[in-house]
Amino acid sequence: MRILIVSQMFPPEIGAGAARVSDLAKEWNKAGHDITVLTGFPNYPAGSRFPGFDYGNRLFKREYVSGVEVVRTFNWFSRPGSFMGRILNSASSMVSNTLYGLISKRRFDVVLATSPQPFILIQGYLTALLHRVPFIAEIRDPWPEVVSIHGFFSKHVPKKILGVYINRMYHACDMLVGVAENYRELFVKKYKVPVKKIAVVRNGCNEDLFLPGPKENSFRLKYNLSGKFICSFVGNVGNFLKCETLVRAADLLKTDPEIAFVFVGAGAGLEEVQRVKEELDAKNVHILGPVPREEVPEVFRASNISISHAMNHPYYRTCVGAKIWEIMGSGIPILVGFEGETKEIVEEAGAGFAFEPENEKELASLILKIKNDSELAEKLGQNGRQYIMSGHTRSQLASKYLKEMGRAGVGEH
Repeated sequence: MRILIVSQMFPPEIGAGAARVSDLAKEWNKAGHDITVLTGFPNYPAGSRFPGFDYGNRLFKREYVSGVEVVRTFNWFSRPGSFMGRILNSASSMVSNTLYGLISKRRFDVVLATSPQPFILIQGYLTALLHRVPFIAEIRDPWPEVVSIHGFFSKHVPKKILGVYINRMYHACDMLVGVAENYRELFVKKYKVPVKKIAVVRNGCNEDLFLPGPKENSFRLKYNLSGKFICSFVGNVGNFLKCETLVRAADLLKTDPEIAFVFVGAGAGLEEVQRVKEELDAKNVHILGPVPREEVPEVFRASNISISHAMNHPYYRTCVGAKIWEIMGSGIPILVGFEGETKEIVEEAGAGFAFEPENEKELASLILKIKNDSELAEKLGQNGRQYIMSGHTRSQLASKYLKEMGRAGVGEH
């Protein structure tokens, strides 16, 4: 098939969305399909240029990455927390991506648009209409449900209006894909989407990139962390993840000189993390900023424990923490501050433990439990890696995705 993927993010941007699109595109290309990714110029999460990336004229750029055609069109750079910036980002991408779909001489067999930015769906839908091909809507964060934790957003764009738009997109698509099993029930019960056109394809892990390795590596040497028991948080530090909970846990453990908490990533929530760190004088907390995606595996391998956390809110019980797959693939113990499906996956894998979200005392207790039992730590890491290899690798999920397309009749002529 000739597959067009419309995505807000793509490497060198980091995060679950960029990684998922990049890995799926490469796997499908290796399987013999012709893949084009339609995206913007990299700027997430800081809303600024990436050093070393050639932006050209910022209007249009075509490049090839591991055999995948990547087409970049103009997009407004949105800084964290800026509502108007988000609107301009969405509007600019909608116009430029749809214009590409209109004038492109390339013909596609299917168009796949992947959220969480909700207005990416209309871009994919319009492009599919122009090419008269099936449209796949992939939902990584369900809207308007996510508005329940984004109070500022709902003040500007009423939840009812979002609901009408999303309902239209769910029914307009030929195939609706969610990344969590809970989404299946949401699609059927709330939006009355026919079961036959729904598929669930979780995020999974690039098993060749994220794999076990020596603890004492280049990351530890670079940041003078040799000999430490590292508890890491890796990825975007969003406002609603309440990562200051980790800082408060670090404060409870500050009498142990071996324990170090490490934040690797960027995001609007880092300001609060820094504030609480200074308030508590938590010297065992290291805020290191983002690193290139190719260096992230070294961060996980250097970690004794890695943590995935979100605020204590009903919405997060319905989704799956995107970081858990790469943590488990790296063969290290995982602690998750989640209820619901994320907790169920980690417990099913036997890869770590769940704690009550925003409960720093329980988090600190579990860290000590793993630190004081090396056999337990080793077993948890092995279980996580085995779980990934038993059906949750990116290559396995890419193959499943193609089978789901066939089941739904997508791409058939």
